[in-house]
Amino acid sequence: MHRSLAQLGVLRAQYFYGCDCLTREDPEEAIDYLTLAARRGHDLARFNLALCQLRGLGTRRHVRLAAENMRQVAFRGSHLRARLTWALCLLYGQGVPGHDFKEAVRLLTELAGEGDMDATWYLAHCALNGTGMERDPTAAARHFNTAAKMLHPQATYNLGWMYAHGLGVPCNWTKAIHFYTQAAERGFAQAQNNLGLCYAFGHAVDVNTTRAKEFFELSADGGCIEGEHNLALWHKIATDRRKHSQPKQRAEI
Repeated sequence: MHRSLAQLGVLRAQYFYGCDCLTREDPEEAIDYLTLAARRGHDLARFNLALCQLRGLGTRRHVRLAAENMRQVAFRGSHLRARLTWALCLLYGQGVPGHDFKEAVRLLTELAGEGDMDATWYLAHCALNGTGMERDPTAAARHFNTAAKMLHPQATYNLGWMYAHGLGVPCNWTKAIHFYTQAAERGFAQAQNNLGLCYAFGHAVDVNTTRAKEFFELSADGGCIEGEHNLALWHKIATDRRKHSQPKQRAEI
């Protein structure tokens, strides 16, 4: 149905048919119809076209053109993801002549004020690193906390890390464990690795090598390199202990 209407020039049908093509893994056809709809002023079509250009999906990867398409959608102000992506283009200098940290921070602050948890997380990193603003770990911890309340897994982990290191907040291992646990339950592999370390060395919890192993396994399964390393180290230590615990056989005379 969408295809027939798209071929007749119905704007919304061109957009929806372009999206249908993406789900059917026909990116070249998707690009054709998303481009038609974008040229006629359909913002969602232009946004999806920009994503394809960023990823090289159905067309050659063209970061500068993608950034320009994001900018056009972002400046009309109605699409949160486009505004965030444009802010990140400015923050990381992707598809633009150079970094514009202050404008990126302005956009992130605006989006964070509208409740965008990803923008809040990026804003926290800007405050932590002094990017586009004065370095302010206290503000960074506050932004991480706001994003954590919106169930952002990485922000929850970052907040735990801040408490573990006493950065922007008083050092508090009990709170660090609390936020690491929340992030781990949401599947964040780095938090699972850090929890494994806490159980291995007894940071605010009793030493429990079984629990440590469980968290290292979860972290490794999640693709965390540190988790893989610590799991391998755990197995090596366990093997060495078994060898040393075995009674030595006396040589027969």
